[in-house]
Amino acid sequence: MLKVFHKISDPIRRHAFLAEIDHLKTLNHPAITRIFDEGTFTVSQGVEYPFAVIEYVPVTVRVLLASKQIDRLHAIRVALNCLSAIDCLHTATPPLIHRDIKPENILISNTGQSWLILG
Repeated sequence: MLKVFHKISDPIRRHAFLAEIDHLKTLNHPAITRIFDEGTFTVSQGVEYPFAVIEYVPVTVRVLLASKQIDRLHAIRVALNCLSAIDCLHTATPPLIHRDIKPENILISNTGQSWLILG
């Protein structure tokens, strides 16, 4: 999946973001989406936006909640996977803080495995 970050056109923020992506690529956790590549996308007038190529996972928790396809046990499993991923982020060197945890950023595979999306 290609994720373009349109709100990061400032060169300093873009550089910090790409450095963070490089750090995230070193993480290896089953509940954190893998990042395969990163770069910048240039549009008219030379404006550049960073992007990341991340693992594709088809469904978000928001979709499951809206369709009422999640039972209590599945919800607990998703929460525990997210907590495990957050613990991995917080114990990384340097530690990372995910500042946008929400149902749209929690992905569920067809097998029921959940991932915390970064970025």
